[in-house]
Parts: sequence; structure tokens; C-alpha cells
Amino acid sequence: GSFLGKLSSRIGFTFKRFIIVLAALYLPLDYFIRRYIPSLASVWDELFFCAVVMYILCRIFSRRQRNAPNGEKTRATPLDIPIFLFIAVSFCLMCLNSPIMSIAIDGFRATVQYMLWFYVMLRLLDDEKDCVYLEITTAVVGLMMSLHGIYQYIVAAPIPAGWVSQTEQGVRSRAFSITGSPNILGCYIVMTVPIFAGLAYRFKSYITKVIMW
Repeated sequence: GSFLGKLSSRIGFTFKRFIIVLAALYLPLDYFIRRYIPSLASVWDELFFCAVVMYILCRIFSRRQRNAPNGEKTRATPLDIPIFLFIAVSFCLMCLNSPIMSIAIDGFRATVQYMLWFYVMLRLLDDEKDCVYLEITTAVVGLMMSLHGIYQYIVAAPIPAGWVSQTEQGVRSRAFSITGSPNILGCYIVMTVPIFAGLAYRFKSYITKVIMW
């Protein structure tokens, strides 16, 4: 019943898929907020995560969702327990072995925080179309950053100072796009390549297959 809910329903785009697309647009959103709304830079992703958790809880406890044919069901995968155990063991080691707790908490948060999105996204994806929205948005972001990285290499954009080692003094340029880190850009592209390959096999149109490849 919210403004965003009514707007998304008018364009035939469910509010849940709106959230899925926002999650897949994490890197562009983070770049935009850090550049233009710096006051939210350090907290916006935590606030977004909490908002999505609240939305999922509302879905679970909504009578309408429970009574629907494809209503909210318990989700479980073989990865749930291993990820939880990793988080629990990491927390115990942090408490037992860390001489400087503030630094340990920052390291623990950086390691664990994004793993929690696994549990959240698992409860947002209800059908194949939801997965396709997530995959296509993630892949398109990777494609746009790849093209931006190619442009940076062509124009020899200066490498961020923190990513230049002594062995790279003669390197002409390294692509980093909006991430500010060549390593993060490389990891993201490696992640999107198999998504494009999967989409190439999924779609029937030969033109679409060629575009995906």
C-alpha cells in the first residue's frame, strides 16, 4: 500500500522485484551515494538490509501471504548451516583471541556482513522470473563496468594511488571503473561471465544468444 508499492504495481513490476533489482544495483548505488550523499555513505547499506529484513518479516506474518497458493514457505538449503557455523566460529575466535576489539569487530563485519544477504535473497526469490531479474541486472552492471574499464584503459586513467606497487611503476593503466579497485572490478567481471553464459543457454532467440555471448 506504500507509494513505491503502488508505483511498482502500475508499471507491472512487483515491489519485491523492485527490491531484488536494487540489491543487484548495489555497486552503482554505493558509488552514487558515496559521491553525492556522503553523510549516508557508511550506513545506507545497513539501513537497506534492515529494511529488506523487515519487508520479509511482513511477508511472513501477513495473513494474505499465508493464505495465497504460493505463500511464504520455509526456505532451507544445504549452505545454510555451513555459513552459520562459519559466522559462529568467527565470532567465537574474535571474542577469544582479539587484543584490540574495535579492529576485530571491523574485520568480522567486513567478512560476515555480506554473507547475511544470502539468507535474505533466498527468501526474496520465489520463482524463476525473480532469479532472471537478479541475474540480468547483475550481468548488465558488470557489462557497463567492463565497458567503462575499457574506456579507462584507452584513455590511460590514473591508477588509484593505493593500488600502485613498486613493481607497477611502469604500468600504463589499470581499469577500476566505479569500484576504485582493479581487484574488485576483476572479481565482479569474473562473477558475471558465467551469468551471461547461462543466459545465453536460457534464451531461445539466436539474436539474444549472440548478444549474451
